[in-house]
Amino acid sequence: MTPNINCLTKGEYVYRILKDRIFSGDMVKDRTYTVVEIAEELKVSRTPVSEAVKILTSQGYLTMMPAVGFRVKELTYEEINEILLISASLERLALRQIIINRIEIDTHYLRKNLNDCLLSIERKDVDLYAKLTDEFHHIVYRAAKLPKLIEVMDMITIHEAYYQESVVRNPASLITLIHDHELLLDIIERQKMDAIDGFLERHVFNCLKTHEIYLK
Repeated sequence: MTPNINCLTKGEYVYRILKDRIFSGDMVKDRTYTVVEIAEELKVSRTPVSEAVKILTSQGYLTMMPAVGFRVKELTYEEINEILLISASLERLALRQIIINRIEIDTHYLRKNLNDCLLSIERKDVDLYAKLTDEFHHIVYRAAKLPKLIEVMDMITIHEAYYQESVVRNPASLITLIHDHELLLDIIERQKMDAIDGFLERHVFNCLKTHEIYLK
């Protein structure tokens, strides 16, 4: 949903718009954008656009091209591996909190979500796949009742566009990830604390394989 510009500074407004576009894949990796074109499109001055681009560049989402413009940053194999390892540590924390505190999650609803994910892959519906996977992860993370955890996860997540590209080009790898998520729900339902580390090791490996086809 597009944020209401009246509730934000113009710099924050532009930042959120651009970040949403990066994550959704609306800003493609092989195109150069300019501050002028974004400013004209969003009907703001160049200053808030420049501020937003500077922040997104410092966070690793964009790459500046002096005197030309900017592009969505292409993540390297090593960067994706690092992100996945950090994410796994945070997911371990979330799962342990859920099990230790016996927090109930509507796993029936989440299993339906996974079935819908499979259908979206079969239909090559990129937008629906992105929406469903985002919903799945946020339901699980919110259940841990650690608000800062969600903030950190959002900061280091791999651009959703990388997974969306696989809907068309490498669907089998995404089906493997959905099976991983089924295992995650089994761990939660059965309170299998000792299975968390093995699951995360498997999941990191499978996520890396999903992107490996594009990066090596």
